[in-house]
Amino acid sequence: MLWGFEQFVQRWLKKAEEYDGSDLSDAFDKFITLYIVFNILYEEAFSRIKEKEEISRKDSAERMRAVKHVANFLGHDEISRRIQSCSKALSSIIEILEVPKYYFNVKRGSRDPDWEKDAQKLQDIQSGDSTRLSKAILNLEYRTRCNLFHGAKSYDEGQKDVIGPMTVILSEIIEVALEKFEIQRLNSS
Repeated sequence: MLWGFEQFVQRWLKKAEEYDGSDLSDAFDKFITLYIVFNILYEEAFSRIKEKEEISRKDSAERMRAVKHVANFLGHDEISRRIQSCSKALSSIIEILEVPKYYFNVKRGSRDPDWEKDAQKLQDIQSGDSTRLSKAILNLEYRTRCNLFHGAKSYDEGQKDVIGPMTVILSEIIEVALEKFEIQRLNSS
């Protein structure tokens, strides 16, 4: 386990509680704060996967750790079930993808929206397949993080429509990860 893992996670979760997401600054800060928690969780998950199997350099890229590997580690069915339990947030994300006002994906080498990739994520979410749903949502979480961290999103009130539901689902995914780590800890005792 990463040094100071539990203390780090609890400290950042406590910080996230300080933001209610009611105004734009809080919405941005809460998502970013929770993503910092998610980041260490998927790094720990990846570390545990690497202990058991060889992973190629290409398959070790950050996006792969944040989407593919964390989904495999936590379980697609469990992630899917928990995402679906956030029905209001999931409906909001579907609506955002159906009426392309806001975007998640950008075309490589530009800041132009990639509506085709967003449409594919919508199909994956609505497919009824837990693997496609979990990977699509994790990918959208990662894209939201990239857009915020790298300045591809404008800082305007409308972004709360995207960040709000993404934060709700990110919180739920973090809970799944914490539960999985606790089960593993108990089983190894």
